[in-house]
Amino acid sequence: MDKFPVRWQGAVRFQKRIQLGRVMRLNLSRRAVSLSVGVRGLRVNISRRGIWITLGVPGSGWSYRGGFAWGWKRNTNNFRDSIQEELNDEHSKSNE
Repeated sequence: MDKFPVRWQGAVRFQKRIQLGRVMRLNLSRRAVSLSVGVRGLRVNISRRGIWITLGVPGSGWSYRGGFAWGWKRNTNNFRDSIQEELNDEHSKSNE
C-alpha cells in the first residue's frame, strides 16, 4: 500500500479554433468537433455531447456554464467525465 496515495495525472491536449465570421467558431480537438456561436460574455456551444451556454463578465474571470447533455449512456463515470471534459474545454476557451 502506498504511503502517499496522491499521484500526478496529466495529458497532452490538442485544440484549434477557426473563426467563421464575427460570431461563429469551429472548434477542433483530438476527439470532437463543435460549433460556438456568440460574442464575448455570451456563447452557445453545440457539440455531440450537448448544447452548452456560457455567460460571463469579460475581464473578471467570473462565468456561469450550463446546458443540456446527451450521449454517453453506457456508464455513469463516462458521462460524468465527458461533462467535466466539456466544462474544462469551455473554461479554457473563455480565458482567451
